[in-house]
Amino acid sequence: MLSKYGRGWISTPLTHIARGLEATGISPNALTLIGFMLTLTLAAILATGNLFSGGVLLIFAALFDTLDGALARHSDQVTIFGAFLDSALDRYSEAVTLIGLMFFYTAQPDGRMQVLLLAATLVGSLMVSYTRTPKQLASSARKVFSSARNGLSC
Repeated sequence: MLSKYGRGWISTPLTHIARGLEATGISPNALTLIGFMLTLTLAAILATGNLFSGGVLLIFAALFDTLDGALARHSDQVTIFGAFLDSALDRYSEAVTLIGLMFFYTAQPDGRMQVLLLAATLVGSLMVSYTRTPKQLASSARKVFSSARNGLSC
């Protein structure tokens, strides 16, 4: 969400940071993996009930998550695998963060509603990969029918 709505106001700082990261030789995929490790850490912190520290680290991890794409675009290292890795680890990051919170709330005497809401949020976040707008569906259908018409298998 940050990348969708906040990209306009953080694109210039991201470009400067990406330029510095490119000079270090680190790859965009390495940044993706480091960001996921940060998320594992913050999930453990949230699970212990330290919600403030976990929340601060979550903000940092979300900002960090935008760096892999910025570096890939800036250094012309955009790949299909990198996009897949980033997307897959984004879903895992959301899941482990929510599971960390669920772990904390299961130990609370009145945490049942929070756990149910977090579970619903987890399902919704995982469904992001499977839901498409009608325009995206129509575009995909056109590609399938075009391939079939041209004798290509899907």
